Amino acid sequence: MDINERRAKVSECLNQGHFIIGIVAKRLNLTDLEVLEVMPPEMSREIPVDDFFSLWTTLTTWENALFLAQSSAAIVEVEGKLPQGQMGRGMFNLHDKSLPLGGHLEVDKIVKICLIAKNLDSHDSLGVHFFTKDGSTGFAVYAGRGEGRKIIPDIRESYKALWAKYTVL
Repeated sequence: MDINERRAKVSECLNQGHFIIGIVAKRLNLTDLEVLEVMPPEMSREIPVDDFFSLWTTLTTWENALFLAQSSAAIVEVEGKLPQGQMGRGMFNLHDKSLPLGGHLEVDKIVKICLIAKNLDSHDSLGVHFFTKDGSTGFAVYAGRGEGRKIIPDIRESYKALWAKYTVL
């Protein structure tokens, strides 16, 4: 499928309202990055991979976030405050027993980081996707929601600041 055909098919999916990059990619037999490549430019901002650690530090200031990781057999979501991390044995280790998320992130496998702002079932969705070299989303972090499934105002402001910081003038 050439880039124009991909753009048309992804645009059609966007117009249907329920747009999740991984599901669209699977349906169209594309990688997540191939979907991202043809999304409207106003929906994403690239963050240099070298900014991973400062970005993660910002994400840990959010009072609530949704961490999402998927494989061919599962989509795992962990909601809550994100833990600080530290490098050790080649991985970014997340250990804070008081928080719901723990584990190890292989940050050396991340080749692209993008802020992605979109609409999901009439609710806006503000996320950060961390892509691997095979074009898949290694994991993602979404802005946390409060009452009425609305994004928490302080988190929205933090996200807007990231968006502005990485907007190419």
